[in-house]
Amino acid sequence: MSMKITFFSGLPSPYFGAGWWRIYSIAKTLKEKGYNVDIISVFSITSFNIKKILLNDGIKIYNIIPILMIENPIFFLVNIIASFIVLFMYFIFIRPSVVIYSIPPHDQLIPFYILSKLFKYKLILDYRDEFEDYLLLNNKMFKNYLRILKKTYTNIYNNLYLIMPVTPYVNQKLKERGIRNTYILYDGVDTLIFKPHIKNKLRMKYGFNNKEIILIYLGYVYEPYRLDILVTALFYLNKKTNTKKYKLLIIGGGEINKLKIFARKLGMLNNIVFYGVIKDRYKIAELINMGDVGIIPYDKKDIWKNTLSTKLFEYAACNLPIIATVSEDSLLAKVIKKYKLGVISPPLDVDELSNAIYNITKTTNKIHKENLSEFARKYDKKILIKKFMLKMNL
Repeated sequence: MSMKITFFSGLPSPYFGAGWWRIYSIAKTLKEKGYNVDIISVFSITSFNIKKILLNDGIKIYNIIPILMIENPIFFLVNIIASFIVLFMYFIFIRPSVVIYSIPPHDQLIPFYILSKLFKYKLILDYRDEFEDYLLLNNKMFKNYLRILKKTYTNIYNNLYLIMPVTPYVNQKLKERGIRNTYILYDGVDTLIFKPHIKNKLRMKYGFNNKEIILIYLGYVYEPYRLDILVTALFYLNKKTNTKKYKLLIIGGGEINKLKIFARKLGMLNNIVFYGVIKDRYKIAELINMGDVGIIPYDKKDIWKNTLSTKLFEYAACNLPIIATVSEDSLLAKVIKKYKLGVISPPLDVDELSNAIYNITKTTNKIHKENLSEFARKYDKKILIKKFMLKMNL
């Protein structure tokens, strides 16, 4: 009998987001290698009607854990109790050897940890970002509770089989907390899906012309990404060039209505195309390939300095030069400079961002496609996952 491996996703699954595609890529690769793989997930009041059990590429997904998606000590306790009951029943019937927990969200970690002692499975934590610090930054009312929670999690992390941070910087932050059982697993990119296409043909297919300068934004419209700053920069560029050729394509959901209201006030609504959430990864790759530049418009908060957005890998794999609004000392800036993937611009600076867009679209030949391709090959998901499997003796 093949080894049983269970993944945990803290949002109703499948969903559009880097966290989902990260664990699903690992799960799918393990499934292809002959392992018995499933994914257990949650449902909330807003997603109550989601299909509770479904099959995706031969992988069973169980959206069966009820959750209250509010960061509050009382709701946290309710989530722990509800999760414990459901997971106890789940593990009686499905006895995995390994459980890989994708964090954040974090509410189910304590039940998973307690039950790992009872049911004797190896618990691995897929640690995607410094969520504890983010919670402390944005929840002033519950700071004492969150500090205690962070200390509790530090103790738990030290007793897990393995923790997988997404970057060396996040790994270093874990080590500063005394956590040593880590293995860095970058997000990477599926180069079989995200790869260069002929731009002109795609623009014809989707109704765009070759004179337009198209910026691509892939992902949800929400903090920390400042799309309002980007739209303002495009407004000034169109004014400067006395054209309406600068356009923005947004692939993803989030606070779309809020952005539309803002764009309408600037007279820029017709220069933005909202594609919404797209589940077809091949179509996403096509839309990216229509662009001239891929944009990562971070805000100024220091907490994002240690992140490498999944957008970076997917833009690069499609040979799209990248503009990121980040500080010079951020991890993203260092990677863009090291591999010559594009340019950086100071966060929240409309004038600098306008200049960056204008200059990079005038000199795209200087961002060699081979730099982008080489970077994508280095961070190919399948290669990264194979190295992880060797680490785990899978």
